[in-house]
Amino acid sequence: MAVMQNAQPNIRAAAKEAERERIVQAAARAIRHSGYDATERESPTS
Repeated sequence: MAVMQNAQPNIRAAAKEAERERIVQAAARAIRHSGYDATERESPTS
């Protein structure tokens, strides 16, 4: 049973890495499409 218990964290780690990769790819597409200046958030003015 120890093998089954150790398999779950590895699956979760792989899923997290895949999600991170999707986020990074989407950000890269946005920057390539609009340029970095268009992706920056404006700081709130008081």
